[in-house]
Amino acid sequence: TDCFKTLLLHTFLNVHKFLKETAVFSLSFPLSLLLIGLEKLIEIELFSCPCIVELNALLTASIFIGPALFTFTLMFLLLRPFKHGCSRCCAGVYDDTQQNCPKAFASCLIPPVMWIFLLFLHGEYFACGMTDWKRVYVFDKELNRSWCKPTEKMQNETVLRDLTRKYIHESQVNIMYCMSFS
Repeated sequence: TDCFKTLLLHTFLNVHKFLKETAVFSLSFPLSLLLIGLEKLIEIELFSCPCIVELNALLTASIFIGPALFTFTLMFLLLRPFKHGCSRCCAGVYDDTQQNCPKAFASCLIPPVMWIFLLFLHGEYFACGMTDWKRVYVFDKELNRSWCKPTEKMQNETVLRDLTRKYIHESQVNIMYCMSFS
């Protein structure tokens, strides 16, 4: 047990040293964990699709863009990519230990891109934005998630439930496709 504790402590210290040396990771990783928590909070407590055609796209866009823009701005302020001298990036002298402007700017995109991946992977936000029938937002046992159940008897509930399932599936498949080629 003492050998295991020593090995565990040694491994932890090595990981901590690596993370401390890489400023980008030490900033983007905790911020990404906070975004995962925020997504769960929105999913459980805050998100309720308005089920009003005009508001669905607006709410969905604000959920996608708002936190992504905030985290990008925060990373941009913390990393300050332009302090690395964009004009020196292509000056011919390449210093592997110094982070250049494009790398720092790309690092600012890590948490926002992760946020967008999380939302597409969840699928419910995309489905909310895509639905276009009058409905009420309720939990459905067959879907095992909330959806906009039609309120008018003229619309076939089974067809619309399948369409919602299709939107969720498309969202998840498309983001997995993007992740596999990135």
